[in-house]
Amino acid sequence: MGEGISTRTQKELAQLQQRHVELSAKVDIGLNQLRSEKSLLKTEIQTKSEQLRSEIEKVSLDLKQFIVECFQKPPAQIDLSSPSKAPGMLGAANFPSTSMSSSDDFPKSNENTRSYTKHLRIEYPHF
Repeated sequence: MGEGISTRTQKELAQLQQRHVELSAKVDIGLNQLRSEKSLLKTEIQTKSEQLRSEIEKVSLDLKQFIVECFQKPPAQIDLSSPSKAPGMLGAANFPSTSMSSSDDFPKSNENTRSYTKHLRIEYPHF
């Protein structure tokens, strides 16, 4: 009777040892995969950080050059007598003389055609 119990215990112990070996192997495989992924991520992070550093240095250099140019150039004087050349701005620059209507299309202003401007005073109703 004692032999049957020890045999069953030995079988269970052997099964547990086999399961332990299998799980240890799986853990080792998973650990090796994590280590390789960690190594890949580390190199990728280093590469990206170097790229970012070089881009920041380039932007910094461009900004320094821009600031130097701003201080070297005299301020541009604004000529109010010439028409604006900015897009969206009304002015003679946006309407070339070839596309403008001739002066015959518009009636000339004189006092006879604008009689409404002769009123000097606006009258309000009295209540």
